[in-house]
Amino acid sequence: MDIETTPHNAGLSFFNSYRFIHFLTMSVGFFLIGIVVLGRMKKGEQGLIFSLICIAYSFTLFTMCIPNANVFACAPAFFAAQHILNLLMYFFSAALVLHFFLLFPLKRRFLEPSTLPVLVFYALNTLAAVMFNLYLIDRLVLFYYCLSFITIIHAFIFFREPIERQQMKWVAAGFILGLGPWMCINGIPLLLTGRYLISDQIPATFLICIPLFTAFAIGKYRLFHIDTLFEGAFVYALTIVLLVIIDLGFMAMLGTNIGRSLSIGPTGKGLLSILLVASLYAPLRHEAGLILKRLFRRNIIEEGQVVRSYTESASGQPPDAIIRLL
Repeated sequence: MDIETTPHNAGLSFFNSYRFIHFLTMSVGFFLIGIVVLGRMKKGEQGLIFSLICIAYSFTLFTMCIPNANVFACAPAFFAAQHILNLLMYFFSAALVLHFFLLFPLKRRFLEPSTLPVLVFYALNTLAAVMFNLYLIDRLVLFYYCLSFITIIHAFIFFREPIERQQMKWVAAGFILGLGPWMCINGIPLLLTGRYLISDQIPATFLICIPLFTAFAIGKYRLFHIDTLFEGAFVYALTIVLLVIIDLGFMAMLGTNIGRSLSIGPTGKGLLSILLVASLYAPLRHEAGLILKRLFRRNIIEEGQVVRSYTESASGQPPDAIIRLL
């Protein structure tokens, strides 16, 4: 076909698209969580696979936001590569979710000790992926998510350790709330009718439950042994938010009649703003840390105090009492 068009400079107009901002924000969030977990965890398959899930979801969402930018319509090769990447990440994210729940809260026996079942699983999935058969891929994705939910139910029945069960509740709730809407709204209708009911934009919003609930499992129950992962990040994020609010309030005040009466030029206003932010940074960071510690009940106790308290309580006690004190 020959299509007559009138090109124009799009500039940054794609930032006016709600869909673009929506998918880009979620993509960046998943990517950062995946990278941080990968960098801070101890060695182990659970954390590695969870990081890969976050990165796969990140690329899936990022390649969903690109078409909404409407600036690559005249670059067919790039457009095709973006759609191929989207399809691959969409497919492998489901395979990784199933793999994760076969490792969580403990690795299943049929995966021990050899890695052969895992290698065969990913080899078969790679073969299915490079066929680019949408009918096959859509149904495999739904099949893997259904198996993941069955695996969650099995884990609730057979794993009884208190900490493992608490970790499992949070992570399972995140995946159920994150993937459940997609399965009900688009997954099952796709299986029955061969088409989606609505755009993926709405069910994709619920995916944020996955990292959010997993963050609770990390913070409260030491999932992946990185329980301090979010503490520092939250402190700095809260500090920055407070500084931005104060800075905006200060600049708004300078724009009122009171500020205009001071006869301060733009350069002076900028310098005053910088001085205000710099002087408030340290005390605000300290206060933000205290607020978050109280919020998450992370009370810092001195080791010496704990040892002295235990020694006084355990002195002269029988073994059973000492174990209870521990």
